[in-house]
Amino acid sequence: MTSEPASQGPTSMEPSSRRRMTIGLWGVLAILLLINIPVVLCLHLTCDSALYDLQAQCAFDGGVLYRDMIEPNFPGIVWIHMLIRSFAGWSSVALRAVDLCVVAGIVAVLGSLMRKSDESVFSLRMGFVAVSIFALHLGLLEWCHCQRDLWMLLPCLLATQVRLNRWNALRQEEEVSRLSTSSFSEGCLWAIAFWIKPHIAVPALLVIAMSYCFAGTVKTKLRDAAGVLAGGVIVGMLGILWMVQTGAWEPFWVMQLEWNPEYLRIGRSKTTWSKLEEIWWAFSPWNWFHLIAVCLTIQTMTRFFRDSGRRDLLAGEEARSQMGQLLLMALYVGWVIQTMTLQFPFMYVHVPCIILAIGVSGTMNVSLEYRPMVTAFASFLLILMGISSPILSPTRLANWKDCVTKGPTPEVRSRIQIEPDPDWEHLEPVIEFLSQKNLQDGDVTAYSNNLVLLYSQLGLRPSTRYVFLDVLIRLFHSKHGEIHDTLEACQHRYVVSSLRDAGMTKEAIATPEDPKTRLPEAFPESALKTFPFTQPVVFRSDHYLVHEVTEPVGELATKHLKDFPDASDDERAKDSMQSEDQSQLSADVVSAVNVRN
Repeated sequence: MTSEPASQGPTSMEPSSRRRMTIGLWGVLAILLLINIPVVLCLHLTCDSALYDLQAQCAFDGGVLYRDMIEPNFPGIVWIHMLIRSFAGWSSVALRAVDLCVVAGIVAVLGSLMRKSDESVFSLRMGFVAVSIFALHLGLLEWCHCQRDLWMLLPCLLATQVRLNRWNALRQEEEVSRLSTSSFSEGCLWAIAFWIKPHIAVPALLVIAMSYCFAGTVKTKLRDAAGVLAGGVIVGMLGILWMVQTGAWEPFWVMQLEWNPEYLRIGRSKTTWSKLEEIWWAFSPWNWFHLIAVCLTIQTMTRFFRDSGRRDLLAGEEARSQMGQLLLMALYVGWVIQTMTLQFPFMYVHVPCIILAIGVSGTMNVSLEYRPMVTAFASFLLILMGISSPILSPTRLANWKDCVTKGPTPEVRSRIQIEPDPDWEHLEPVIEFLSQKNLQDGDVTAYSNNLVLLYSQLGLRPSTRYVFLDVLIRLFHSKHGEIHDTLEACQHRYVVSSLRDAGMTKEAIATPEDPKTRLPEAFPESALKTFPFTQPVVFRSDHYLVHEVTEPVGELATKHLKDFPDASDDERAKDSMQSEDQSQLSADVVSAVNVRN
């Protein structure tokens, strides 16, 4: 395996055979999309997407972002949701369709960066990359769909493409006006990504620095940097102007300075070797592309940063494709750095890294003697992807027709979902119960993250600014007084909670119900002093509870039920085992078989 250009001469396989393989691979992609797109469109949205929708609706209704809803992140993703919902409506299908379009755009731009000058867009290599990326995305846990990190990869790749297109003119110092326009456009694209997540500054700087290593005088580079900076400043100022005009500027800084330091400390505490191992196995076999990408990047960088390699790049006929490879590698290295150092514990942030690793691996040129070996390995990878992912599962095949004809009903979602939450079978009775209560905005509080979808299902606005209530209570101890006072003052009538989200095992939930509290007998009595269990249960559907708010809030629950002092030792042991099983399940289902098949 080598990154040296393939030698000229007879290929190791006949053109007709290669053509058949190419057609077959693109045919596999078409079948893969046909089978999976209707199913993926019917999957539920994540709690993150539900939150961004609520924030977008808040902004549309004249509310103030950050003041009226707690949000530790930059507002870029909320703006995107506002744009999507303005022209595509509020359905989950619309948002998921945009998500698939983003992935298609990523594949297209990656292909442009990777492609050789004489290579077809629909080449065998491009087909392998496209199948690998779509097989990854279509089989992911729902939590990894419609996420900021994947969406901001598209403007970053577009910015890299703009820089590549400008690179030849930059090194020849031609067409100053066109260069200025191009650099300005690139800066705008980087800034769009920055508003989604500022972490993108790391890969952006590496991509720009890489291009400067191989072309242009100091004057040309300064002019180029000024254009990029100007584009970034303009987009940045537009965003700031929006926040100032809507009143979100001051609350934004309150979040950044008062809330986020505590949030970041907690995130860093979760960065452990065991978490790294969990994530590695969760994304296998796609994580194998990292091994190829890292080795290829080291070899290629070493070659081109030698003086001879630099001269070859500047003078060669394949200069543009070679520079595209280098810029893609710089983007990959920068993305891995920011992921591993700034936001490592969250599983969805690793998806763009794997996609870039697939792209970098796809730039490899293979000498004739190694082509049969590489072809065999690629075929093995494709087979492994198919059998280790839900993309070809019997469940998807069996429910394909219902997804097409019935759409995303709770019954269909309960059969096709990969994540165990929300539990649609038992949540639907809760929705029916609350639908009969003539509810108004603010009447319901969804206590746990997995219940945030209730607001859209019921067509209601949250009761407080603390939408991810249980997480905020557990993470931000310094804000307990503020949260407690808000809960006391709000006029909510019902609170919906989940015993499973609160830490009870399936066995504990199944214990006989106490007729007085309507809670399982295994429920720790001391937890009755904590919110929301201070409120009487008026409806129960398995682990879901509906509490009617009639009592003072009481203490805020900062720990799971298994950690209360009167939780039985058996319960703690079972809960510990379930936590380990759930952790393994979460890891497995990201890219492995749907456990119900």
